[in-house]
Amino acid sequence: TQNRVLLGLCVSDIIFSSHYLPFGMFGPKELDYFSWNARGNMATCHITGFLNVIGGILGPFHNASLCVLPLIIVKYQKSDEYIR
Repeated sequence: TQNRVLLGLCVSDIIFSSHYLPFGMFGPKELDYFSWNARGNMATCHITGFLNVIGGILGPFHNASLCVLPLIIVKYQKSDEYIR
């Protein structure tokens, strides 16, 4: 169970970080004065913005799940089968 939550945290971090990887390349061409290397259009801008928001939301939730999991196992003495 802990491995699944940790995998989800890693995937959400990758999704969140994928926005910064191409250095603003997916921004609209019209914003080349604002964003260096802007070559995209509004659709690519919306897609990267959506992935940034989804990754930014999923990351804290997976992190909270990773923090609550040991609490449930240790303090409340619940098994892995109960958590699943």
